[in-house]
Amino acid sequence: MFRVRAAAAVTVVSVAALLGYFFGGSAPAGGRAPLAVAVAGVPADVSVLGFTQWEKILARYSVSEALDRDLSTRSVLIDSDLAEIRSVLGWRLRDVAWELYAQDRTGDVAVIGLKRNVTSEDRLRKAGYEYDGKIWRATGRLEDQQPLYRFVVPMPKRNLMVMSEGYDAVEKTLAVMNGRATSLASNSHVTAIVQALAGSQSALVQVGELGCDATVAAIDADTVRQVRAAQATHGKLAAYRWLGRGLSDDGTSLQTFVVAMPFGSAAAAARQAETRAAMSVGPFIGRAGDMSEVLRLRDARSAGNTAVLTYAHPANSDFLMTGHGPLLPASC
Repeated sequence: MFRVRAAAAVTVVSVAALLGYFFGGSAPAGGRAPLAVAVAGVPADVSVLGFTQWEKILARYSVSEALDRDLSTRSVLIDSDLAEIRSVLGWRLRDVAWELYAQDRTGDVAVIGLKRNVTSEDRLRKAGYEYDGKIWRATGRLEDQQPLYRFVVPMPKRNLMVMSEGYDAVEKTLAVMNGRATSLASNSHVTAIVQALAGSQSALVQVGELGCDATVAAIDADTVRQVRAAQATHGKLAAYRWLGRGLSDDGTSLQTFVVAMPFGSAAAAARQAETRAAMSVGPFIGRAGDMSEVLRLRDARSAGNTAVLTYAHPANSDFLMTGHGPLLPASC
């Protein structure tokens, strides 16, 4: 059986320090990872977020190559009219350092981290935006199209842009960024995931129930039997509080895929890391072929209440960042 390491709990960067990064204050070096900075700017009741670190991705690959390597799967910009964005907002994908897309009950919002400020108020007015003193709203042709950037707020001092199809989602995110509402970074389970995925160029974080639904391997009578047999042999899969998955790419044929799952206690995390490591070899239940064709376990550990599995992932194999598909070691 794969030996599981129990790592010492990593000190969580304070929410105040993370938010301080937005405000131009100094934060510990560990708080400056783009994913950590991005998560600190969205509301506490977000249930799903996707992250793409375009600066690193495009330093090595073209947009089409990134798509082929599953690096842009979590991006919403890639599904937008990039030429229209450049015309309306004044920036290209290569001007983007990172993007975060978050969903909660209010709606969806995108936060774009730019390498430099490139959207001026004059440009927005010429494009057909009107300002209400807080948020810019598209009018005329732009409003009829109802694009992702229907409502926008450029934040030039922070090189950020907040945008959404819904006014309330933008307003809610601004309240977090301006220190008037609680950030998702206040959730210790999420900050543990963010630390585990710190090196990822693409990341997906989901609240527990959504993660369980997205990874279920028992999709028919045959796989139900296989999952039951695996649990009878290796131990039962427990429900986690949140699920995070991240993908990084160094230009070789093998990418690094990380799964992070916070549980209710350190003991539960250690047991689940061991159980899930054992389920990471053999037939890929719910998919064709063997696990080693898609995932090759490098490390299994627990850090505090969080189980973390790290795999080598052949870049030409199955996509894992789509957010849906059987993945027994990350299921419930």
